[in-house]
Amino acid sequence: MKNSTRLTTILILLSSLLISCNEQPNPLIGHWQLLSTDTGGTIKTIEFTPSTMLLNDTRVTVVYQIRKDKVRVSASKNEMIYEILDKDSIQYQDKQHGLTKLVRYKPE
Repeated sequence: MKNSTRLTTILILLSSLLISCNEQPNPLIGHWQLLSTDTGGTIKTIEFTPSTMLLNDTRVTVVYQIRKDKVRVSASKNEMIYEILDKDSIQYQDKQHGLTKLVRYKPE
């Protein structure tokens, strides 16, 4: 009986490892600055972690759906689709602000 339990445990661990190897890395993870088109200055920062998003000093739990060049970020009943422009630039569009571009930065 111990051998079958061991074998089951090994198969579960191996399956988990194979599934995680096929997952796409999340290109949003990190810190981003929202650039103002009016002043050219930074007006807001966003931080994405594997399970949260920090925006305007508010951290919320999020779920990501990663596609080839877009990432859907869902939190509660809200969602936003970020388009990946390159490894250091993303953009999103909403009704209030229109098209908004963000650039990656390293916090000090």
